[in-house]
Amino acid sequence: MSSGDTIALVTADASGHSAVVVQSVFGPFGAGILDPASGIICHNRGAFFSLDPGSPNVLEGGKRPTHTLMPVMLRQEGRIVGLQGTMGGPAQPQIHTQVLMRMRGGMDPARAVAAPRWIVAEAAGGAWRDAHAEADLEPAAIEALLSAGFAVHPLPHLSEVVGHAQVIRQSRGMHSAAADPRANGSAGGG
Repeated sequence: MSSGDTIALVTADASGHSAVVVQSVFGPFGAGILDPASGIICHNRGAFFSLDPGSPNVLEGGKRPTHTLMPVMLRQEGRIVGLQGTMGGPAQPQIHTQVLMRMRGGMDPARAVAAPRWIVAEAAGGAWRDAHAEADLEPAAIEALLSAGFAVHPLPHLSEVVGHAQVIRQSRGMHSAAADPRANGSAGGG
């Protein structure tokens, strides 16, 4: 069973309407507001604001803080051809990149989402020198991480540590969808 507080919802219809929603409570303090009409619980990403006047996240009226939520919509010639959402905190760009590169290399969305992944995570002391890799990651990828100076820590197959990705791709007017087997989501069409 999955744990965490972030979900990604990716949806598209035959008329070309689509959306990627990444919802994250982030932390329990201040996130207890529920919109009764939708059932959506508000998050407290405002925790990323800073009182430091030199910070890009300085607390100011009308400002939104930067944060780790990263919905993705891919366009080609003005049309949306891909949608992605994931959980994974600061690793979201890494997760999206690996899934996108695999699909660009010819994998269908289901295989690209389920393929072994790795992430680089901030180690104690602020150095980004630790990589966490699923046990079945390609040996060449592990070797490349080691050669780049990362300490590689093994993870089990289909580990939640490398996020949960959801994908929809459109090709020749057809949609294909994939939900990450690392979580309890589903993909479907109709």
